[in-house]
Amino acid sequence: MSDCKLKLFDIEKLGLFDYTHTPKIIGVDYFLELLKSFIKGRTATNSRMSTGRKEAVYCYDIEKLANGDYIVILWLGVTNSGSRKILSLPKNGVIGCDLKQASGDASGIIGMPAYFYISVETNSLVVMEFPGASGDSSLLTNYLSDFIHNYSCHGVQKDEEVILKADPANSEDKACYFSFAIKKFTSKTIEEYLRMNFSSISSVVMKDKITATETVTKDLGTVFNALRPWVRKTAGEVTRSSTVSISVPVNFASLDEIDQYIECVKANGKQDTVGFKVTKKTATETSQNIYYLNGTQARKASAMDLNGKEWPYKASDLVSFFNKNNKVQNFIKTSHDPLGLPAHDAVSDATVGSTVQPQGLESGVGGSNA
Repeated sequence: MSDCKLKLFDIEKLGLFDYTHTPKIIGVDYFLELLKSFIKGRTATNSRMSTGRKEAVYCYDIEKLANGDYIVILWLGVTNSGSRKILSLPKNGVIGCDLKQASGDASGIIGMPAYFYISVETNSLVVMEFPGASGDSSLLTNYLSDFIHNYSCHGVQKDEEVILKADPANSEDKACYFSFAIKKFTSKTIEEYLRMNFSSISSVVMKDKITATETVTKDLGTVFNALRPWVRKTAGEVTRSSTVSISVPVNFASLDEIDQYIECVKANGKQDTVGFKVTKKTATETSQNIYYLNGTQARKASAMDLNGKEWPYKASDLVSFFNKNNKVQNFIKTSHDPLGLPAHDAVSDATVGSTVQPQGLESGVGGSNA
């Protein structure tokens, strides 16, 4: 059984457009079928696309599920993996061949896989981040874009450059551009709930905790010195550190204010890291819940038992599993149509005060993407 982190994105745009931005060919299925027909039967080393990235990106495997969705596994060539497991993709192995443990010889491409589930029906992209795999969603958007530009049937040589056409056989057809744009998933249910309850939002919080330090006063340092002689080396002051959560008090006075802040969170891609604490009081109790714009479903951990198979997986392994028990499809559906309001428990850790204003994220409410 493998642990897997699922991260959901909406496919905002995928297709060929003329330069008046009019769609000429759109649809997930069309472009993935083009890639699938090009990739199948090739060796790993011949699946590399020309990219602007420093790393070499290849295709390890691609398969279609019974429901019409796709599994795409890319291969990120690396020279330094840090603590991640390193595998080797045989250069002459065909797409979907067995991987090996990296041995350091020149017969394989040292690197790691990146797993993607693409839903045709919902125009969704799910990054399946297994331990040891890459979770970089831009690998897929860049790879497909490079394929369309450099190797697909839509590339037409004109003078000394290649232009894209929806109908390459038609010399009168206008030039096109290809766009594959994704954005982090935003739960419309959560967004509307926050709008309806904007006056009850008491603070904005960060999901990720930070390590904060404080300088203990000299008086307290004196007490420490009496108890712990080694503290005397600190010249009268003691620095302590603790793991805390950030909570910023807010007071939204109108729908316009909460709408502006929500749009700011979305524009900065912080749907899964910036939460809104809703405080409601009755005559007998006070309830506090934290809501993130992506809901609790759009980024979650999942355990996958592929009939005893061990990671790393081929696309056929995942297709066989999902055809029987499609956890990813269920994850997508629950994210789009949640049962009730998925809320996190209110922050119970110590909080760090802040002077951050709710007009923007630049001052520190944002945090890093996880």
